[in-house]
Amino acid sequence: MLLETVLAALGQAGASAPAVRELARTLPAKDSSGAALPELAKAADKRMKDIGATGTRPVRIELNTPTSFKDSYQNQDKYAGYSTRVSPDGTVVGGQIKVNPNASRDVLAHEMGHHVTEQTDIGNSIAKLRHNPKAAIALGAAVLGLPFMQAALQEGDDDYAAGIAISALASSPTLINEALATKNGLAIMKEAGMPATPGARGRMAGAFMSYAAAPLVAGLAGGSVGNLIDDHTAIYNV
Repeated sequence: MLLETVLAALGQAGASAPAVRELARTLPAKDSSGAALPELAKAADKRMKDIGATGTRPVRIELNTPTSFKDSYQNQDKYAGYSTRVSPDGTVVGGQIKVNPNASRDVLAHEMGHHVTEQTDIGNSIAKLRHNPKAAIALGAAVLGLPFMQAALQEGDDDYAAGIAISALASSPTLINEALATKNGLAIMKEAGMPATPGARGRMAGAFMSYAAAPLVAGLAGGSVGNLIDDHTAIYNV
């Protein structure tokens, strides 16, 4: 199963490649985020009203232009990222979007989708679970550890599907959060009169698949190690 694990890891990198390319732009794309910012911001406000978002926290938008591909690759959150702004006493006061203004507008729309999502009750709950440090550590350990234990304790090697399912379940806050951001991002673009092109949809899908591929890789890797122990110790008979 090593080959499948390697292929899954390569697939994860390949799926995210188009989005990474956008972050590295030093010259504006023809449909750049910077040019689309005013209309997308208006559309994001309209989207929140349309879905009945109850949050009223403002969002700051920081435009950062990379100096090189290496810079954009090493600092991806600086050129496409969303974070929650918190006061010293722990109160959530707003959101923070960082984006490369040269990147295509779907990059900015997706990050705006994160902010819109966090203004809803369910989106806010999912985001808190995703970014809770203790929960993140526990879920991160579960993504790899549970498939490992499941494979080690189950006789035979026909248990990779179960391992992948377990990893996906442990990763669900991230996957749901990203899916909702993409959904809202697409709606924002449509509302702004800038419906996503096939290329934009492909980049957004690829970016999501890079997250979805993580539990696949973890499930296969954890299952492979677990099966090695299974084969050499018969731990499932203990």
